[in-house]
Amino acid sequence: MPEGIAINETKNDFPTNTGNGGNSRRESLLKQDLAAYMAKAAEMVKAPSESDAFALIRLDREMKYCQECKGLAACQLKGMQPVATASGGRIYLTYRPCKRARSANAERRMKAALKAARLPENLSDKTINGFEKTEGTEVARQAAIEIGQRILNGNLPLKGLMLMGPPGVGKSHLEVALARVALEAGCYTVFVSLPDLIDASRKWFATKTGLDPAEVVIAADVAILDDLGAESTKYEWVAERVFQVLDQRMRNRKLTFVTTNLTDPDEISSHYGGLMGRRIVSRLAELCRWITMTGPDWRLRQVM
Repeated sequence: MPEGIAINETKNDFPTNTGNGGNSRRESLLKQDLAAYMAKAAEMVKAPSESDAFALIRLDREMKYCQECKGLAACQLKGMQPVATASGGRIYLTYRPCKRARSANAERRMKAALKAARLPENLSDKTINGFEKTEGTEVARQAAIEIGQRILNGNLPLKGLMLMGPPGVGKSHLEVALARVALEAGCYTVFVSLPDLIDASRKWFATKTGLDPAEVVIAADVAILDDLGAESTKYEWVAERVFQVLDQRMRNRKLTFVTTNLTDPDEISSHYGGLMGRRIVSRLAELCRWITMTGPDWRLRQVM
């Protein structure tokens, strides 16, 4: 039943004969205290008719399904909940998704959004609240909380975060958590590993068919660039590709998050080399607040 559909009960809505000498549905309903339902209807419209009372009778009957809810799979109303609405001097029933159906719909939308955003499967359920605060990660966690709140309030900051540090300290956890917040806020969000972007770009350059993978990242409202510096820079075009993405996002004031194992501007500049390396560092400085994270590798803690 479509959301918002309106139904007004009339006496003719109930068959006069159920067959085999059975009582009619209308007669069964009329055994209820019709006067009481007429009084209820009078609280909603000035001159209620029996059809208005029948609408309220049906409302009570169908609300019992909701009160005795056995789950969406068994729902006789297919996840819809009736609401009595007065319009034009008559009472109608409208149907809207119930709380459980809304939750299921939201979960389906989030799963689809997570898939579209390309979040890694092993991190897609990460949240800021679920981040284990340890010595050396407090500043990054607090910064993520503050930015996440701004995103939810519809006030996207101009600067994202670049989280620097060794493997396993939670850099990707926090930035995936921020990606989830952005998705919940309705932002077009993309997560990409820089090595994967370079690999996809190399294949695209060879054929020039389909969408340029860099354009997908450039166009996103929110982009998470994971593992900056892990890509091979053997070829000059790699640094140019990274610069292209960062430069376009900076010019368009797009919220950008970065993770890297590189620890300072000189190391980043050296990785990409020469003038292009310095230009990349400059764009990162404008796009992001830089935060260094330290601590033990949580992956190793799981096996030791």
